[in-house]
Amino acid sequence: SYVVTPLNTEPKNMAEKPESSADNSAAIIEVDKEVIETKIKGIVKWFNVKSGYGFVQRQDTKDDLFIHQSSIAVNNPNKSRKSVGENENIEFDVAKGPKGLEAVNVSGPDGTPVQGSRYARDLRERRGPRYRNFSQSSNPSGRGGIRGGRGGR
Repeated sequence: SYVVTPLNTEPKNMAEKPESSADNSAAIIEVDKEVIETKIKGIVKWFNVKSGYGFVQRQDTKDDLFIHQSSIAVNNPNKSRKSVGENENIEFDVAKGPKGLEAVNVSGPDGTPVQGSRYARDLRERRGPRYRNFSQSSNPSGRGGIRGGRGGR
């Protein structure tokens, strides 16, 4: 849980003071969020894998809560990015964030890993062949390799 603040503002205490003093830069300051409720069950309304955030609906009060990918505590080990899928049942804690209530410490029911979004790439998924065997596919004589040439005499 991090908050981005401009460097030209004065920090409240010396522990949060950034090292650099550039005017147009920003510093990342870690902030502990105050947990209000624990072990709340809910359903994911939507989650954007590319942006890394979405919204969850609580089952008890039907309120919508913000969820960020950094709040996912138990991720699917087969997914490349932390994410939750639409209409997935999850369990989380409710914390007060800078803009309202957020879901933190997100996991599947009873602490199991979340399923993850179908749009998040699997770890073992390959986008295509890394190398092509040019001597067999493009040149029937078996000579030339990638750039052609006379080959092995």
